Amino acid sequence: PGLTLGVLGQDYVPAEGDGTDIDSTYAAQVEDAFQRSGIVHLMAVSGGHLAVTAALVRSVCSFFLLPRRFTALLVAMSCIMLSACVFPSDSVSRALLMGLSGTACLFIGRRGQAMASLSWTTLAMLMACPHMSQSFGFALSCAAVLGIVLFADTLNAWMEPVLPRFVAEALSMTIAAQVFTLPIQVLIEPELPVFSIPANLMVAPFVGFATLAGLASLAVSWLIPWLGLQLARAASWGTAVMELTALELGSGSQATIPWAGGVGGAVLVCVVEAACAAAAIMTHRLFGQMMVQEPDLPGKRLIANPVERLRMWMERTRKALHELQWEE
Repeated sequence: PGLTLGVLGQDYVPAEGDGTDIDSTYAAQVEDAFQRSGIVHLMAVSGGHLAVTAALVRSVCSFFLLPRRFTALLVAMSCIMLSACVFPSDSVSRALLMGLSGTACLFIGRRGQAMASLSWTTLAMLMACPHMSQSFGFALSCAAVLGIVLFADTLNAWMEPVLPRFVAEALSMTIAAQVFTLPIQVLIEPELPVFSIPANLMVAPFVGFATLAGLASLAVSWLIPWLGLQLARAASWGTAVMELTALELGSGSQATIPWAGGVGGAVLVCVVEAACAAAAIMTHRLFGQMMVQEPDLPGKRLIANPVERLRMWMERTRKALHELQWEE
């Protein structure tokens, strides 16, 4: 329920004597492990849930060749229905408004702009509800989206030549979001999760499947209970991987690094991140200059790394098998 609806199991108070009591010690251990491993954001509903739902609706509409405006209306309805079902929070409100702005662009036939949508959404929400300026959830949500919009594509372009594509995409989004959210996390808890990036990378392939299976269970359980139970069990396969990852990487004293708290700690995180970014940019430029033997010629040199070799071999093998003619 935390992954799908943003309500943790221990927050549900069952009726007395119905046999559904929750082990509070185990529940607290799991929540603490998720927090120390850096994947506690999976226990809260965010823009990722709406993005997955919107992508599914758009894929179905594209399969049936539905009109663009009708598709936009269905996407908007799905986002509103999902937001009405999940636990209300500032991050959900921000994600809903951004999703509706994207569907409005789709309805009028214009390309959506994530940065402009985030800026206008943040401004409108702060003007309508000034108290959100003191909400850590709203700040974390906006900071994560800002980092993904600004740096995810750049990091992906750097990593794709040396890493598999799906690994590079997941890693770039995780790092981009972590860079902007770490100063806010330090304000909440003066410690840094050591295994945050590996943990997010390990659970990334299972988040979408588990989320869709959980939402499907929610949608059909009121009508077909046995099917909802099977879908909930399927979703638990993905959440079991997340639990195992959190317990393995979030336990022990080595899972976190003590850090200075308060505003000073947040400023120190920004300074360290700026130094790391400057070092990475300088290294990239020096490496690029060393590899370019003829700077006056157009184009860039092909670096034959193992990942690129494997990718070229697979493409040529697929092409050869496609063009191969079998003789009887």
